[in-house]
Amino acid sequence: KFFDFLVEKPKSIPGLVLDEDKMFYCFLAGYCDSEASWIITDHKKYQGKWKDLVFSLGTCDKKNLKQINQKLKGLGFKSHFYLVRKKGIYGKMKCNLDLHRVMITCHKDVVKLAKILLPFSKHEDKREAKLRIINYEEKNSEKKLLKSKIWER
Repeated sequence: KFFDFLVEKPKSIPGLVLDEDKMFYCFLAGYCDSEASWIITDHKKYQGKWKDLVFSLGTCDKKNLKQINQKLKGLGFKSHFYLVRKKGIYGKMKCNLDLHRVMITCHKDVVKLAKILLPFSKHEDKREAKLRIINYEEKNSEKKLLKSKIWER
């Protein structure tokens, strides 16, 4: 009886999860292990000298994503919620439901979320992706520090 919640998918995130930050991060880590992307990509304006860091969580669970977005905003993250694609037929692909996404593109917020979720993450590929985000930012911070010391002289 205790595990009934695993059988039926809840239509929204339980208040208990949203009310306690640590529980929310545990929930979000599991959700992200199956649905999120952690991306490092070349920033077009700087011709590969600077990278964009992106957290992207996309599903058809509009209500859950809205709740996640609101909680992330409440925790100080600059997250965005939007509709990616309406349900319908796209060429040979049929989408039965609307696809929505929560996205974070601010470097410090993506790194902060990666650091918070890393200890709770169980999926090895997602752990490695978070570590790439964290390591890129740490390496880049060291370069910025060296440049600033050179300019101080």
